[in-house]
Amino acid sequence: MKNKPYPFYQWEQAENIWQMLDLAAKKFGDRDAYVFKKGKETCQKSFAEFHREAHALAAHFIREGYRREKIAILGENSYEWILAWFGIVLSGNIAMPIDKLLQPEQIAFILDDTKASAIVYSRQCTEMVPASIKGLRMEALASLMVQGATVPDNTDKDETCLIIYTSGTTGIAKGVPLTQDNLCFDTMSLSMIAQFKGRNLFVLPLYHVFAFQGVLVFLLEGQTTCISASLKRISQEMQEYKPYDYAMVPLFVETMYAKIMDNAKQQGKEKQLKLLMKVSLALYAVGIDIRRRLFKTVLEAFGGNLTNIMCGGAPLDKMYTKAFRAFGINIMIGYGITECSPVITGNRNHYYRDGSVGQPLPGAQFKTDAPDGKSEGELYVRGRMVMHGYYNNDEATREAFEGNWFKTGDYGYIDRDGFIFLTGRKKNIIILSNGKNLYPEELELQLMKDPAICEVVVYEDDRQVAAEIFPNIDWLMENGVKRVREYLETVIERFNKQLPPYKNITLVKLRDIGFPKTSTQKIKRQTKEAVSA
Repeated sequence: MKNKPYPFYQWEQAENIWQMLDLAAKKFGDRDAYVFKKGKETCQKSFAEFHREAHALAAHFIREGYRREKIAILGENSYEWILAWFGIVLSGNIAMPIDKLLQPEQIAFILDDTKASAIVYSRQCTEMVPASIKGLRMEALASLMVQGATVPDNTDKDETCLIIYTSGTTGIAKGVPLTQDNLCFDTMSLSMIAQFKGRNLFVLPLYHVFAFQGVLVFLLEGQTTCISASLKRISQEMQEYKPYDYAMVPLFVETMYAKIMDNAKQQGKEKQLKLLMKVSLALYAVGIDIRRRLFKTVLEAFGGNLTNIMCGGAPLDKMYTKAFRAFGINIMIGYGITECSPVITGNRNHYYRDGSVGQPLPGAQFKTDAPDGKSEGELYVRGRMVMHGYYNNDEATREAFEGNWFKTGDYGYIDRDGFIFLTGRKKNIIILSNGKNLYPEELELQLMKDPAICEVVVYEDDRQVAAEIFPNIDWLMENGVKRVREYLETVIERFNKQLPPYKNITLVKLRDIGFPKTSTQKIKRQTKEAVSA
């Protein structure tokens, strides 16, 4: 199909999670909803079975007296993780996914801030669960289910069903409450622009709202989700499950591409491969599609069926989109933010712009703060997928909205066909290639507690997290420190051990003088020229 507009895909409407699950069970019944490993055994759960088990677990929560309570989920990806989420939400409670890479004190902060009543956790996360909260082991959920029970559809679609914290530390963390309507509307809108072909391999961490939105989309579209056991087994699982679809962050795409090119280089066929890619794209542009025949060997490395990649969470250079299109794999780049459930734009299967994050989803309206509303400026969005406000944080809510427009904090522009192009971040957030967000201020506040550091700015430098430090020379001299760089690198190494791996600082720079400052003594973050060797 040519790269031009075409009608939206149509799906039966669901106003809440209960209805979405019910539609899937009735429509797809005995089709596999989830495939996963238990040890060496491969297990399957049909849409009908998943419906029964989710209702049975929901009945347990109701029987135990949980109603409008906040119940956290902590653990690695698993069928039980997904089951816990649906059981919590179907019973009228609020699910709170937590990043298992957070420090125990950060987890404790989230549980305390929300006054969570219970936590569902995996065996691997046992030591991270505070003794003060009631815990339910994921491995024991089957024994808790009220077999044969169903729960009624009595949920108000405007009730909060999910709270996700956008940051992992106590000072800056913000809870994002999302309603049934937020999530379902976003799912329906995303499915109207993107259609998936068959079973998918699921590897993204479920506590991330982008990942869980994928769960809902595949549920609505009746596609089988194969839950990856671990990142180490991806290559093996590609061959075993032979997926058609894959949701991933740019880091995975870049890694896949690097492996393809490395293999070609080792075989002495790199130039030949690149020439063939050019020929493939040229033929495809004039309506001759022999891509999957030309690159059959490349595709076999991914199981042979991979057709669509839904990608978001961080920028991806358009060279990768073009490269995979040459192979016969469509990368659908989208854009989202936790506060918007999260997806709000997307390129379609057959209508796209390279370098763009796509057009607004049906029901999402965009403008920029430029006078014409389209030229480069901060992107504003409104629609039913947008949250109503931050959890217990009126000040942050006021700052985030202008009327009913949510201020995304991203700069971009809108072209004449409605495609959105991102050009940068308004604030200082660092978006890592694995899709995670890193807030420099979080690290700076902690680093400034060390007496050897006078000033510090954290930022991204060539895909590394860099800490640029103006040392406290007086303190260092008083304490007999002669090798300043070595000492500060030791400070950073010690600091990194307190953080999740993705927040580690990997590059240290030293300054000879302090940072330039504003009249109110705030550091001008963009001015970082006075760096010593």
